[in-house]
Amino acid sequence: MMRYKPLFYFLGVILALWLVRCLFAGTITVYAFLAWNLFLAMIPLAIYATIPWIRQRSSGLPQKILLLASGGAWLLFLPNAFYLLSDFMHLNPQALVNKRGDENHFAIEYA
Repeated sequence: MMRYKPLFYFLGVILALWLVRCLFAGTITVYAFLAWNLFLAMIPLAIYATIPWIRQRSSGLPQKILLLASGGAWLLFLPNAFYLLSDFMHLNPQALVNKRGDENHFAIEYA
């Protein structure tokens, strides 16, 4: 768990900077999806970081149950981590092209 502390601190700083930006801009909904996906991406990382702690602190059947439960939770939350990659699409609207040219068309493609 100790080797992941800098990463958790870094992600916390990113979240704090986003909150400061929302405070100064007066809007919290502009990039709210980014903060939520960042939080959801931290969950599998936190679960993965606790596995060595579980192996050190318990043994026998409770260890196997805890490892199985944490593995299931990790697998359940892992797809959320990949949403951070798709968030880059929303950060730069100029990178997206509406080929039909109308404002009501929702099928947007990459340039």
